Amino acid sequence: MSQILDVDEVNYTEMRRKFAPYLDQCTKFGKRFKIVRNGKPEAVLVSTAEWEQILETLAIITHPKLMKQLVQSDKDVRAGRVQKLDEAFGDLLG
Repeated sequence: MSQILDVDEVNYTEMRRKFAPYLDQCTKFGKRFKIVRNGKPEAVLVSTAEWEQILETLAIITHPKLMKQLVQSDKDVRAGRVQKLDEAFGDLLG
C-alpha cells in the first residue's frame, strides 16, 4: 500500500486504553488509525488538519465546473501551454 494511503488498524479496546498516545501519533506524525470493534471497521482517527484537507478535496471533486477546469488545466500544462509567473502577472508584480 502506498504511504499516502497507509492506515494502521487498531482494536477498539486498545484505542480506548491508550487514546492519548494514538492521538499524539495522529496529530504530530500524521498517522491514521482504523478502529476495529468485534472484527468490524467502525471508525478512522485522522488529524483535524488532514480531515479539513479531505473535506476541501471532496468539495473540489464534487464540483463539476472546478473539475472541468482542472482537467483542462492539466491538458494545457501537458501540452506546454503555460507562462512564467512574471510573464503572466508582470504588470501586477512589478
